[in-house]
Amino acid sequence: MRNKTNQRQNSLTEPQRPTLRKTLSVFDGVAILIGITIGAGIYSTPQIIAGYQASFYPIIALWILVGLFVFVGGLIYAELGSP
Repeated sequence: MRNKTNQRQNSLTEPQRPTLRKTLSVFDGVAILIGITIGAGIYSTPQIIAGYQASFYPIIALWILVGLFVFVGGLIYAELGSP
């Protein structure tokens, strides 16, 4: 009898651990595939861009400019996602 009482008290005092669902929806799969496709562009695009520029410094300037643009876009998404 005492053992059952202790088990009840322990179950009442210990919070339940949150669990995650182990499923992916169609939307999740499409989002992953789009991310993979866009993410692979970092390896194929630089040589194309470099072909249009004659010097090293404009290429670096473009990378910095686009990096800032993407950073601002990320900040916008973070703001939209915050409560």
